[in-house]
Amino acid sequence: MNSMPNLYFPICAFFVSLLLFIVFFSKKRVKNSETKIYSFMLIASLLNTIFSVALMFCAYFGSAQDLLLPQILNRLDFLQYLMWTNLLLLYVVEISLSDKDFYKKNRASLFKINIAINVIVYLFIIGLPLELHNDNDVMYAYGSSVELLYTFCGIYLLLMFFIVFMDIRRIINKKYFPILVLLLLGVIIMVVRQINPGLLIIPATIAYINLIMFFTIENPDLKLVKQKEEINRRLKGLNQSKDEFLSLASHQLRTPLTSICGYSSMLLDGDMGEMSNEQQHAVKEIESSSERMVATVRDLLNVSRIEAGSFVLERIKTNLPAILKENLDQLQLMAESHEVKLIYKAPANGEIPELNIDRERIGEIMANLIDNAIFYSRAGKSVHVSLAHVGDFVEFKVVDHGIGVPTKEQAHLFTKFFRASNAKTMRPDGTGIGLFLVRKIIEEHGGEIIFRSIQGKGSTFGFRLPIAK
Repeated sequence: MNSMPNLYFPICAFFVSLLLFIVFFSKKRVKNSETKIYSFMLIASLLNTIFSVALMFCAYFGSAQDLLLPQILNRLDFLQYLMWTNLLLLYVVEISLSDKDFYKKNRASLFKINIAINVIVYLFIIGLPLELHNDNDVMYAYGSSVELLYTFCGIYLLLMFFIVFMDIRRIINKKYFPILVLLLLGVIIMVVRQINPGLLIIPATIAYINLIMFFTIENPDLKLVKQKEEINRRLKGLNQSKDEFLSLASHQLRTPLTSICGYSSMLLDGDMGEMSNEQQHAVKEIESSSERMVATVRDLLNVSRIEAGSFVLERIKTNLPAILKENLDQLQLMAESHEVKLIYKAPANGEIPELNIDRERIGEIMANLIDNAIFYSRAGKSVHVSLAHVGDFVEFKVVDHGIGVPTKEQAHLFTKFFRASNAKTMRPDGTGIGLFLVRKIIEEHGGEIIFRSIQGKGSTFGFRLPIAK
């Protein structure tokens, strides 16, 4: 029996492995866990094909009695098999469990244990008996050393498939495609090895799996990464320019708006003479619109300060129930105009301790949340406002029976400039920065946001502020 046809598989595997090795290492690439593991798999595969080709030449040109060199080559080859299979297991563990807390905490320890196990196994492989069959130019190994190698490679493969199929949904991820191909090829290899034990098909299988992985791992070219970083840098620059423009525009708008509000107030007070009812109505509209614009400009300025890192809280000892009562008195007329009943569950006297907070900004937040609840409630419904001492916190809540927030949009609700789709329809003139500021200001106070909502049934908005001890 001529062994030269058996060389086709290992020689083809050698050239594929060599090509992958050259292509992969010829370019600078991002160093992450996946590419690091893959680089070692390429080295193991290349060495495996070299040893396999050398073994076939030994079988073809050597004598049946000269088995020392094949013994050495086989044991070195076994190391590559063991290393490649173990690396593939590590790759599967990395892409499957990297987000798990247990793996994150024990990753270094597990890696050390893995290395220790492989060193011990390989020492046994070196020491255990190894028999070589070399007859009619066909050579293959058998014995305790081979059985131990196959046993541990089989264990690694079983662990790998177990991890993959723990969550069957993950197999649609392209990263798992090489594993599924290996499962199919593994069945084919077992059948072929039964028919022809001397056929070196495993090195070709390893090279083929490496080839598939080259296209499925997260393996970005460094040039592309640098281009992406440059794009991100430009986007950050544009975002900074936008913030600077908003800040400048807000400052420039605030002065004339303050003058408009001031003169409107003077006109309504009669400081510049009597006005007809029609004139008074027009001036009230001017004053109301100017005050809304002033509030918008103030919010934009706060956003700019937050983005610039210059947002500072002016904390003073504050009676929170008193601020809330002032806001409720001012918002009562608005609730009546919307035919909404405003219900306040007041705390008992002395229940709420004084808090060291930014009085003005917390007052604006409470007014904002109550205003939203009134505006987005249907006529005839009620808005419930409460303030309570809960544990180590003071808890403020506004519960409405309005339009609610769509479930898919709730995760984005407190982000800058975001507005829910149904809110845009009902109130097109909103800016989408009110709730962003609510979250930022409460977080600056060390507090927590309260939010629950069911579309079409209503929402609960509020916050918890810690009580200083």
